[in-house]
Amino acid sequence: MLAMFSMGPMELILVLFMLALTAGVFVWPLWRICTKAGLPPVLSLLSLLPFGIVIVLFVVALSDWPSLRQKPGSHD
Repeated sequence: MLAMFSMGPMELILVLFMLALTAGVFVWPLWRICTKAGLPPVLSLLSLLPFGIVIVLFVVALSDWPSLRQKPGSHD
């Protein structure tokens, strides 16, 4: 019964490739968003955890973005 669920080396490589691709699809754009918002980009690594992307989205949506703060002496 257990032999039915064993993976060979090719299947394991395919699974690891799909996991890396999926992680890149979520982490890379969030890394860019956090960088442009002035937030720590390492925050995007939370998206690798279950429901971590929800936490990251709430932090990005509800926090003050340091990059949008007005600089002293600017008029807007």
